[in-house]
Amino acid sequence: MSLVAASKVYDATTTAAITGTAALQAATTLALNTSGDGKPIDTDTVSLTGTAVGTYNSKDVATATTVSYSGLSLTGASAANYSLTAHATSAATITAKPITLSGLCNPYRYGGRNL
Repeated sequence: MSLVAASKVYDATTTAAITGTAALQAATTLALNTSGDGKPIDTDTVSLTGTAVGTYNSKDVATATTVSYSGLSLTGASAANYSLTAHATSAATITAKPITLSGLCNPYRYGGRNL
């Protein structure tokens, strides 16, 4: 999978915007198969389904440091023979939301001078 999480401005949620495409690694032949290589066997029918979702570890600026991924699963006749290993977390942060000050008072006159 090639998923990347974007940093964002604080919005009181843990939802992360992600870019990239989730995909399984290219299949390998049975003769070259090594357990733990993360590749399906080319004679099996297995594919990826769903929509990748990114979630920050916190909604708060000071503690939001990583994004984890979910929303994907395996499908196909051979899907039960495999387990989907989650994509590693991505480093991303939430920055403080600027707040604009309004309602500034105008100077007024007191005793013949502006304050």
